[in-house]
Amino acid sequence: MSCATPAEKEYFENYVQIYTTSMPVRSVDLTSHDRIYRVELATGGNLRRLSSLAQQVLMDVEDEKKQITLNDYADAYELIRERPIFNQRGDVVNPFTVDLGVVKRLLGYA
Repeated sequence: MSCATPAEKEYFENYVQIYTTSMPVRSVDLTSHDRIYRVELATGGNLRRLSSLAQQVLMDVEDEKKQITLNDYADAYELIRERPIFNQRGDVVNPFTVDLGVVKRLLGYA
């Protein structure tokens, strides 16, 4: 799956929402505040990659009463990424920590 069409983007966002709310540990809402762009860049819109990312986050959780943060997703992404993502200067970027403008440019939205 990709996020090439509005329908695919909507499906992906809904899937991310359902997936993260059904996790056994509370998670930051990945569909609000433009975070969905970060998830899209990190996973390429691939639902299997989303699953791998979420599984890695859950494996790394030490305190099940703590809410999973964007930093937790950033750490998990570093462990599961298949290929590095580069910015215009050739620096490797993490979709969960880099400036949102960079994320949108890399996705072709800016």
